[in-house]
Amino acid sequence: MNKDHELRQRYEHLQIEKTDYQKLIYLLRSRDHKEAHVILDMLRQNTSVHEVLSQVEHGDMLCELSLVSEERYSILFLIPSPHGFSYHAQRALVTDPELRVCNSSSRSRAIESPRSLQSESD
Repeated sequence: MNKDHELRQRYEHLQIEKTDYQKLIYLLRSRDHKEAHVILDMLRQNTSVHEVLSQVEHGDMLCELSLVSEERYSILFLIPSPHGFSYHAQRALVTDPELRVCNSSSRSRAIESPRSLQSESD
């Protein structure tokens, strides 16, 4: 009975590990070159696969959060049209220091250290 329980636990652990490795392979294939290098560097520094996946997930969430906060700064402009004037929503310029865009470099920084991107957006 005890042996069966141990084997079942080991099997479940290996299934989770397999899934984590599949996610890692997907990340390395789907991310751009710079992000993939950041992920590989973390692995070379003996960061666990689980920790790498966690960092990427947190970095992605911070990037999504920065994009959502950027959308709050949409501005209404009065645009002339052939039928009079109409309101047109347009995003504020990205050059505004208050706004952050989640591009490859900010996502890479977020993967390396999610707290650094969070402090930038505060």
